[in-house]
Amino acid sequence: MIINYAVKTTANAVQEKIDMKAYFLDNVPEEDIRDLEFKIKSKFDVASVSYISKQDALDRWQTRSINQRTKDLITQENNPLPRTLEIRSADPKVLNEITQIMQSKTYQGKIYRISYPENQTIIEKMSKIANFVELSGLILGIIFAAVSAIVIFNTIRLTIFSRKEEIEIMELVGASGSFVRLPFIVEALLYGILAVFLTIIITFSGLKLVQSAAILNLDFVWLDIKSQIYSNFWQIILAQIFIGIVISIASSWLSVKKYLK
Repeated sequence: MIINYAVKTTANAVQEKIDMKAYFLDNVPEEDIRDLEFKIKSKFDVASVSYISKQDALDRWQTRSINQRTKDLITQENNPLPRTLEIRSADPKVLNEITQIMQSKTYQGKIYRISYPENQTIIEKMSKIANFVELSGLILGIIFAAVSAIVIFNTIRLTIFSRKEEIEIMELVGASGSFVRLPFIVEALLYGILAVFLTIIITFSGLKLVQSAAILNLDFVWLDIKSQIYSNFWQIILAQIFIGIVISIASSWLSVKKYLK
């Protein structure tokens, strides 16, 4: 469950943070770029459209974490950095439509590079990974739930057999069926809760490795998976505990019903 959440969060963060950039040739009039900017804003549902002038690009270059000698290669007098339009939208279809417009004959000879086709590959890969992990997580979740139920079922069965004489004495003195069954159900419940907490401790301990792997392989975007999961900490914990309680009660109740007559 936590792994599913982490992967889906990562995929969503990648999709939200990937933008589209169109790089214009130096001989294109600024009016043409502004017209395209207005056209995109008026026709498409985009989060933002920003025009980056050569001066803006130079200012960004000067703030990059690179050595000063490299920075000095580009100056106001010698500035090869292109003007760009930066477009953000959470909907990949919108970015696809804008890309098609920019690749049309109208803008041939004006735009020499569009970044979105490159970014789209990353989005598609992340979506496939997220879907695969979600399906795998569902299948593994069902398998682990079944295994847990079987383990608890057999544990209660062995406990009943080991306390056979004690149970017979309780029945002889007039103890009700529910009074005899309740301790076994409570015991199974405690086992389930303990197993959930151990799983949570192990999983959250491994989040640091997941975070490091995400940053290493997706270095174009900052993905703070740990903080996003911790922000939903109690929802995840309560969901895990609830599932553990349901499995424990159901399996112990079936075991008690079958072997304690």
